[in-house]
Amino acid sequence: MVFRINGEYGYELFAAVPLVNWYKEQGNDVVVETCVGAKLLYPNIKVNEVYNRRFQFLHLEIDNEVYYKQHDHVAGVFSKPVVGDKLMWEDKWSPPDLKSHYKTEFNWIGLNFDKPLLVISNKYQEEWKGDPVNYINLDSLKIIFELCRDKFHIIYNRPSSENITNDGTPQKVWGDWNLAEDMGITLIQSLQKEYGMDYNTTQMALLSHCDHHISTQGGNSALAAYFGGENIIYAVKGYEVKHKSYETFFPKLSGQKIHHVQTYDELIKKVKSYVN
Repeated sequence: MVFRINGEYGYELFAAVPLVNWYKEQGNDVVVETCVGAKLLYPNIKVNEVYNRRFQFLHLEIDNEVYYKQHDHVAGVFSKPVVGDKLMWEDKWSPPDLKSHYKTEFNWIGLNFDKPLLVISNKYQEEWKGDPVNYINLDSLKIIFELCRDKFHIIYNRPSSENITNDGTPQKVWGDWNLAEDMGITLIQSLQKEYGMDYNTTQMALLSHCDHHISTQGGNSALAAYFGGENIIYAVKGYEVKHKSYETFFPKLSGQKIHHVQTYDELIKKVKSYVN
């Protein structure tokens, strides 16, 4: 079976990856054609990285038959079947255990830190052709860093446009990296250089050893949801919010405990529960 997958990172993570893994678990010989950098989402599967740019929304083909078209409204994966007659997460949907796989592969990572890891995955980009909406602002970041840095080794994770295969969404310049460095917080890009690995591999290595996550709406929260523990997701707007995805299928990605917050006050209050 050949799966051709191109779309936004989050939709590949929760619509395509569990579907491919389900077919593999049924004993099928599976091949995936996807975007550059996505090979790590499909452990023990033959993957060809053939797309240098992600489509917006989602395009999915199985053996040359189109199951989901790029121009279809992306909300369909939340409210309509993708393959079969049931909702996406109710049939032919089995998320792979990325945490166990990469924790074994990168078992040396945990030896590098003397405190539990806290990975904060943020974004700052144009959303719906307007200003950023689902991002942790600088004031909140500063408070979170101050609250958590004594108990956790904090990794701040926001990719630059060079780190990822983008869908054309403009990434904006911001002061978060400077803030993190000024407060002694480790940037994931620094560890990427130290370990001599690419950005996506560094993410997998670190997330596999992390049980406390803070993330935002979109692909970074979907990836974090594969790695167990607890995940505070700041999400104000989006189909995940509209269709209550943080209550339905996000916890099923790894059994993770999801805390969805929609204001910065709620975010800080929930972060304090990590510390206490």
